[in-house]
Amino acid sequence: MLPKLNSLYLSHNKLETVEDIEHLKECKSLSVVDLSHNNIEDPDAAQVFSQMQSVVSYLIEFFF
Repeated sequence: MLPKLNSLYLSHNKLETVEDIEHLKECKSLSVVDLSHNNIEDPDAAQVFSQMQSVVSYLIEFFF
């Protein structure tokens, strides 16, 4: 899945759950991810990034 993708900006996309972002683990070259201004409330969403070896920077906002 998109083997050369290294940056992904998904801000303002109404993402809400871990399931909305867990497929990002398959993007092996992804190093920058912006998920700001979404409605992700589950703090476990950060675990998705811990499973991604190439991610250097990610921006995510949690709303509690």
